[in-house]
Amino acid sequence: MNSYVLDVRKLKVDYATSMKTIQAVKGISFSIQKGETLGLIGESGSGKTTTAMAILRLLQNPGRVVGGEVILNSDIDLLTLSERELRKVRWTELALITQGSMNSLNPTMRVCEQIADGILAHKEMNDKNELNEYIKNLLKLVGLPERVFNQFPHELSGGMKQRVCIAMAASLNPSLLIADEPTSALDVITQRIVAQTLLDIKERLNTSLLIIGHDIGLMAQMADRVAVMIDGFIVEVGTMQEVLSSPEHQYTQILVDSMPSIKRRKPLTAIDERTRSEISNKLCVSSEMTEVTTGHWVAVN
Repeated sequence: MNSYVLDVRKLKVDYATSMKTIQAVKGISFSIQKGETLGLIGESGSGKTTTAMAILRLLQNPGRVVGGEVILNSDIDLLTLSERELRKVRWTELALITQGSMNSLNPTMRVCEQIADGILAHKEMNDKNELNEYIKNLLKLVGLPERVFNQFPHELSGGMKQRVCIAMAASLNPSLLIADEPTSALDVITQRIVAQTLLDIKERLNTSLLIIGHDIGLMAQMADRVAVMIDGFIVEVGTMQEVLSSPEHQYTQILVDSMPSIKRRKPLTAIDERTRSEISNKLCVSSEMTEVTTGHWVAVN
């Protein structure tokens, strides 16, 4: 048996509108091993967040999963679970850290109340002192002072709010954390603090991490492996070192080349619409994956 925490197989997601049906995710496959951090990277609109929402079964209308499997811990197909079964799995087995922490927190509730809600929905803790101590330890785990326990979200900085969201997601020690661009709304220094907090939580809880983003520089510091996504396809999967040092797919090469360099001056690299159309058309014709080297996969192009 494999040691995959998450195994996504040929996942397809459509958005059906009155005009036409848009294919947002086009039969992608990837897996995450126990204790691994996988980065899902690509530009805005490539289908990264839609993939995460499909895994969590949180897609909003008109989005719907039209094919594939999402296997959790080798034996649970998340796409076949009832709503009641899903509620038991969320937070306990997989949890989401969203991009906008302010949108995830109730402005009328104290931090302690919000964390307690998630815990008590899945776990019996009749001793209030025990629950409070548990929450304080969670806040300490993500590097927040004890005073945050009784504060409201508006009293916290952006980085502190994001770490509260990390504490909430980690409160029941899930097998997998999904972080959807958790640092994109933060300044550079705070980004590093939040990124390091995520890695510390992952190591201490021995959990796996799927981190979604478009910053390949930040991803290089956090991910063990990376999956590159464009227009609903995954075009390359490999270790961070493999993808950075020898990108095989045309789009990955453009993405890596767009990184600024402190050693040499170069013009900014961008992908034009003609190149994008050519890549997308090739992927639509043949979206099979071919093994390039051990553990390094690239879409046929």
